[in-house]
Amino acid sequence: MNKKTSLLIIGLLFTSLFALGQEQRHRIFFITELDIEDLVQYEELGVWGISYDYQFKRNQYIGAYVALNNHNQLIGIDYQSNFNLIADRLKFTLGAGLGVHFYQKTGLDGKATILTGIGGFTYNLSKPISIFANYRPKLDIPSLDVFSASDIRIGVGYRF
Repeated sequence: MNKKTSLLIIGLLFTSLFALGQEQRHRIFFITELDIEDLVQYEELGVWGISYDYQFKRNQYIGAYVALNNHNQLIGIDYQSNFNLIADRLKFTLGAGLGVHFYQKTGLDGKATILTGIGGFTYNLSKPISIFANYRPKLDIPSLDVFSASDIRIGVGYRF
């Protein structure tokens, strides 16, 4: 997938999500996703991108993301449910996602459809800034083999 196609898909995803309703809460994050195994083995720093979340019920979000680097492109959707730990500041996050991972490693070009588990924490700083860290193990679909068990996503975002 080339960069122009990726940018077109990003634009369409975010445009459609913004049209869902302006009275609800929105979040946009700048993210990095690190595969700890790749970081150690290949010294690859991970992918960088953006994600957009739409709050459709209290503490429940649906979102879309896109992230890339020279060898990987990720695109997908997530469902997240947040549980307040400290008032409205610190939240525990559980969720799941579905995505497509395009990759190139040592002459191997591939594409994987992945099912992602999500577990982590979000901290709401002074309005409207948030930070988060999530553990995101991934399974390849339809084989349900482990695609990556060492992914961590971190980000900083804006709530509106």
